[in-house]
Amino acid sequence: MNVANELNMKIEVVNWTNPRIGDICEAINGKTFKSSEWATTGLPIIRIQNLKSEESAFNYYNKDLEDKYKVENGDLLFAWSGTPGTSFGAHIWKGSLAALNQHIFRIDFDQTKIDKKYFCSALNYCVAGMIENAQGGVGLAHITKSKFMETKLPLPPLNEQHRIVAKIEELFSELDKGIESLKTAREQLKVYRQSLLKHAFEGKLTEQWRKDNAGDVHGSTSAAGAGSAGAAKLETADELLARIQQEREARYQQQLEDWTKAVKEWEEMNKVGKSPPRPKKPAPLNVHETNKSDLPEGWKRVSLEALLAFGPINGWSPKAIDEPTSTKAITLTATTSGKFDGTKYKYIDTEIPKHSSLWLKHNDILVQRGNTIEYVGVPCLYSGEDNQFIYPDLMMKIQTADSARSQYVVSCMGTVEARNYLRSRAVGAAGSMPKINQQTLSSLPIPLCSVAEQNKITEILDERISICDSCSDYIDEQLRKIESLRQSILKKAFSGQLVPQDSNDEPASELLKRITEEKAQMEATAKVAKAATRKPKKKVANQVDAKKKVKTQ
Repeated sequence: MNVANELNMKIEVVNWTNPRIGDICEAINGKTFKSSEWATTGLPIIRIQNLKSEESAFNYYNKDLEDKYKVENGDLLFAWSGTPGTSFGAHIWKGSLAALNQHIFRIDFDQTKIDKKYFCSALNYCVAGMIENAQGGVGLAHITKSKFMETKLPLPPLNEQHRIVAKIEELFSELDKGIESLKTAREQLKVYRQSLLKHAFEGKLTEQWRKDNAGDVHGSTSAAGAGSAGAAKLETADELLARIQQEREARYQQQLEDWTKAVKEWEEMNKVGKSPPRPKKPAPLNVHETNKSDLPEGWKRVSLEALLAFGPINGWSPKAIDEPTSTKAITLTATTSGKFDGTKYKYIDTEIPKHSSLWLKHNDILVQRGNTIEYVGVPCLYSGEDNQFIYPDLMMKIQTADSARSQYVVSCMGTVEARNYLRSRAVGAAGSMPKINQQTLSSLPIPLCSVAEQNKITEILDERISICDSCSDYIDEQLRKIESLRQSILKKAFSGQLVPQDSNDEPASELLKRITEEKAQMEATAKVAKAATRKPKKKVANQVDAKKKVKTQ
């Protein structure tokens, strides 16, 4: 059944009624504060992010403010604009005196006739239906005031409201304990994952493996030769770099050939779309000489650029269309999690040359060059089919040389140290999306070891991180089940099935009658008071007569 239809169905419960929200309250919208009006002192301005998280920073307003835009502790607020599923909803303000920002209603009502906590929960129960009817799209939507006020709300007798609130709080308290435990476990997994990555790229994860394979060049073990004086040693980073440089030169020549073909195709297509970028000649190797003491013998810290056969190159973001075409462009959300999601794409009405570097190929590494500071620099290994997608302008693409394993590199780029390196170098005007450029990404320090050890590190990480992923998936599943249970509780609460009904309670219809009568009386009184403050207008006719009298005198 459609959620919106279900919410607006008449409730067949004894002594309940189903009024419009506008019948029982007033919704006061917030003020539009200009950024030039923000201050560092004064009343905190309540924005939607301040309702979602107590840790969100405030802007302040230090000028005179009308009372209708002020919020006091305990006021009921409703965020009516934002991202469906995250921003919308009712909140009881727990802070001090504050200023109400746009996109938030302050809900004014008679708290002696409607339980505030009941009202808050009932509004949140109705949010899903409101979102279905909201204006806007998947990314951003808003509920108009008229639709908000027309939405119907289940209203039981006042005493039953109190009983429902008490029961909801009792049940939700148990659920909240479970949520807290699950979230703690998830944070512990994150800490373990980062600790695992840190040890991996400090050489600690493979310390015993190096001892066991000290006489092996390419990763095959030899019990007889491992400890013998004449046995070959694992390839050092210097030896590997020399080989990578040869691979980069060979790959560059191949890229020049592909580029020449791509340009020819582009010209044959009347130069539609972005011209194929000329591949860059491999730059000299850049070795980071600092902090060598924290690496095992034979390892070396080099710039990411030294390990690349291609890139970094920005993508392209042409205008999307609704109709399916032969060209799919992934969106930023396809890689935000660090894992490639091939369901996040849009169609574009531009044919891309088959030799264009915009096409993604297996084991390409994508890096978010522009996003919120939390996600800027997120690396992701492309796992889709070759030439199935192109990538957007807010991503950069790189390809590693054959002797630098792509999974090894992308795992290293996911460490706290690497992420902080990129975040600290992101640039952008205040309030804008922070970005990193190709030079910053190219300079990222990467600990380099032999190919055999890269393979071993990748093997260990794959095994242990897959266990972390399974645990994380289990936690997410349990959180979804708890949220589903929470919704079931609310559904029972607002259909009269959660607590016993009492025939001695005043019927909600009588309660609603008193609310509407008092509301109408208050509106009439306010209208009279407003009219009394108006200055009387002089009639034009009287003004004309007065002028005539002056002329005749």
